Amino acid sequence: MCMNLPDWPSCVQKWFDEESDFRYGAGFNELNYGSVGHFVQIAYWKSARVGCGYATCGCYKYFVCEYAEALLFTPSVYSPWSQGEPCADCPDRCDDGLCDCSGKLCSNMGELKVDTCDCVCYTQAYSGNMCQNLNCGVQDDFMCAQMNVTFCRDVPNIYSLCPIMCSRCPA
Repeated sequence: MCMNLPDWPSCVQKWFDEESDFRYGAGFNELNYGSVGHFVQIAYWKSARVGCGYATCGCYKYFVCEYAEALLFTPSVYSPWSQGEPCADCPDRCDDGLCDCSGKLCSNMGELKVDTCDCVCYTQAYSGNMCQNLNCGVQDDFMCAQMNVTFCRDVPNIYSLCPIMCSRCPA
């Protein structure tokens, strides 16, 4: 989120300027996510789609973007892209130095393997070529027991990670 800047270009520039505070591979104690989170999300190799909105509330301007895939406090925060030669992981699917899977996006926290353009589903709760099918016969991820139902609404990805807790499947 960006607030009280005059326009979108100013906000996007502010987010990109966070790069100066980012150090690739820094650990949890060395990286202040609050000061680099926007840049890391933009640079994250899994960021495939983005939707943004703007509102004026009183005398404040708010600019907000939501990403697919959202990068939250995971190990990828510290290394949001692969270092090395461009397209080393996808020599047959390279477009201008970037791996190209024709816009394919894996759902429900599935991971896109750029060498094959196949999705690997994060949990057994999902199947299908884009992890789009919900399998209700599988238990929620072990992390769901440490959360409460308000996380389903308030924390991105929990709705996918915990389908039973979030009432997507019968208990």
